[in-house]
Amino acid sequence: MGSFGFGGHLMRLRVDGYELGAQIGFGRLARVYAARDLARGADCAVKVLNAPDALAMRAEAAAAAALRHCQGEGWRIATVEAVVLADDGGAGLPALVMPLVAGVALGDWMQGAPDVAAKLRVLRGVFGAVAAVHGAGLAHNDLGFGNILVSGGHVTLLDFDRVSGAGLPDQPRDWGAGAFYDGGQGVTCCGVAHDLRALAILAALMLGGRHPFVDDPRPLLVHDWRGNSPYDQPPRWFEFDGLCGAAAMRDWLAPALTMDARAGAAGLLARMPHPPAP
Repeated sequence: MGSFGFGGHLMRLRVDGYELGAQIGFGRLARVYAARDLARGADCAVKVLNAPDALAMRAEAAAAAALRHCQGEGWRIATVEAVVLADDGGAGLPALVMPLVAGVALGDWMQGAPDVAAKLRVLRGVFGAVAAVHGAGLAHNDLGFGNILVSGGHVTLLDFDRVSGAGLPDQPRDWGAGAFYDGGQGVTCCGVAHDLRALAILAALMLGGRHPFVDDPRPLLVHDWRGNSPYDQPPRWFEFDGLCGAAAMRDWLAPALTMDARAGAAGLLARMPHPPAP
C-alpha cells in the first residue's frame, strides 16, 4: 500500500495495492483520488466513500453490471471496476476502483466559452450516454455539470451512486432543491422522467445561458435554495442565441421539462435543432 502527494489527510489514507495521488474530485458521498494499481502497473481512480453506504454500493454495482465498457459515438460510460477497503487513519471505509478518465468537468469546459457547434456536439454525447443508461433499465439521478467529463469533444458519464431501477429502491434526496433535480425532506426524485428534465435543464443552461425555472440558478447550483420548490411552476421559454428561438426551444424540450418519460433521451437527440446555415 502507499500514497504520494501532499497534505495530512492523504498521508494517512491508505489502500492496499494502490498508490494514491492527488484528490481529483469530491462530492456529498465521497472523494476521488488519482491512483496507480501496483499489481497491474496501470493508472486508475479510487473513490473513497466518506462513510459506509450500502445503497450507494448497490447502485454502483448495478451500473457496473449493466454498463461496463458501454460506449458510442462521442460518448462513453465509466463504471466501477473493483471494490476495496481504504484505511483512513485506522477507520475502514469502502473504496471503489474506477478508470482514470481524461477530461475536464462539463462546468469547467463551459468556462472556455465554446461555440454553439461544440456545445451541440457535447450535448449529443450526453444524450447518447443517458439513452444507454435508460436502455439498460436504469436512471442516473445525478446528471449535472460535475458528473460529465469532456475531452476533445467526447464526453464521459460517471458517478452512479444514485442509480435507481434494476430492483434498486428509489433514493430520497433530502438536502433541498438543486439546479437539475427537485428535492427536500422526504422527496424522492428518481427515475427516467427526472433524468430527462435534468437533461433539458442542462441543454437550456448550456445553449441559452438561463435556467427554465428560476431567474438566478446560483443558489440551486450550491444547494442553498430558500423557499418553495422552483419546479412547482411551468418552465419558461427563451431564445438559444445562434441556434433557435423560444418557440423552437419549447417544441424541443417541453416534453422533457414537463417530465414526460416518453420523450426519451434518444428522442431529445433526434429532435435537436440544427444551427442555421452560414
